[in-house]
Amino acid sequence: MRTYPFIALFLAAAFFAACGRSEKTNGRTGPPSMVYRKSMRLSTSDLGRLERTQDSGHFLVSSNSLVFSGQGPHIVVSAGPKGDMYAFRIQSHRNPTLVFSEGAFVTMTVANVDPDMQHSLFTGIVKMPFAVVPDTVGMIGTAMLAPDADGSISANEIAFHVGSPGIYTYFCSFPAHARAGMWGTMIVANSETMESVLQRNKLSSVPTPSASTPSWPRERKSKSIELD
Repeated sequence: MRTYPFIALFLAAAFFAACGRSEKTNGRTGPPSMVYRKSMRLSTSDLGRLERTQDSGHFLVSSNSLVFSGQGPHIVVSAGPKGDMYAFRIQSHRNPTLVFSEGAFVTMTVANVDPDMQHSLFTGIVKMPFAVVPDTVGMIGTAMLAPDADGSISANEIAFHVGSPGIYTYFCSFPAHARAGMWGTMIVANSETMESVLQRNKLSSVPTPSASTPSWPRERKSKSIELD
């Protein structure tokens, strides 16, 4: 189990200090705000297609961070991947720090690939340490997603505005899961910070095609997509 308050705060502080963050904001103020949430039933082939066509972030190894410089990224999150129940897997990375540009409109498909446990994903301003049952008041997130059953995967597509530049947390709200390590950091960077990150790491502002590996067993049978 991680000693999460110190790691998350140190990482976020180091990120902004290294990039010379400005205090001015040009986008929406406040924490992330939900635009819509849509329930889905996915087959393994549906999920594979979504993972192949998602927007690929720039991965920074030193901070386990995925940087999305665009204004409308779509990303796929697998909750409870095989052999790692208390984790989110995003583009093959475990609980990465997600870095978005101020003003971004994010579409996120969250799929529960765990065959045994329910999972969810919420994001907002979190007071550490996590309670056994985390407080989700004022936050945005998915419904509680049922376990994967014979290749029929419970998922939600959520779309949200990222809000003001700052440090947020994403986590599973199922009792004790966040305490067990199922959480990550989300950073909203203003334009000066994002440009500095790209320059310092010699990155292009145009993302490369996703090369993530699937987070579920390939042998399961496929079923067609169903939208509520």
